[in-house]
Amino acid sequence: MKLFLLIFLTAVLQGCEFWDKEIVDVYAPDSRRDKQREFYIQSLNYHLGKPKADRIRAIGPPDQCRNQNSTTEICEWTQVGQPLEHTVTYTYGRDGLATAWSYRGSYGEFTNANYETAKSAASIPGKNRNEAARPQEENWVHPSKTSVQFDEDNVQCRTEVQGYPKSMWDTESDKCLRRHGWTRVQKP
Repeated sequence: MKLFLLIFLTAVLQGCEFWDKEIVDVYAPDSRRDKQREFYIQSLNYHLGKPKADRIRAIGPPDQCRNQNSTTEICEWTQVGQPLEHTVTYTYGRDGLATAWSYRGSYGEFTNANYETAKSAASIPGKNRNEAARPQEENWVHPSKTSVQFDEDNVQCRTEVQGYPKSMWDTESDKCLRRHGWTRVQKP
């Protein structure tokens, strides 16, 4: 009986891998990618409210860290692999705990503040799925700042607007970025 159970479980587990690789990947590749993105976002949210040492223990040391002011530190981790790339920036507050994150990479460009908004827009019937990934179609440009400085300004603005109702976060954050001299342009 135990041998039969072992053979049955082995067949079922191999069947799941077959189902994912041969059916889901072929006929619904976005479904698997969506699941991977959701898992990744959950791992980013897990580190909110936790000290930098926890993230370092799990992921490794950041590629760079810089003090934004006397109470805020911004650290960036970049993971490059085939076919996915991820750049994650965490903001650590006065008490050394993560207060916000921003993501730029293979899954799009978003922050902990606007991810749920983008995700819910994607689930509205009749909406194009690509509308949730709209930040990929636009770029913020500044006459004298780099993309790393954009991440810093963006995280600072996203942190500032968290006192507003969630429905206003994107609008108020955009206003803040414009006050910092950034302009949004459409990608060609």
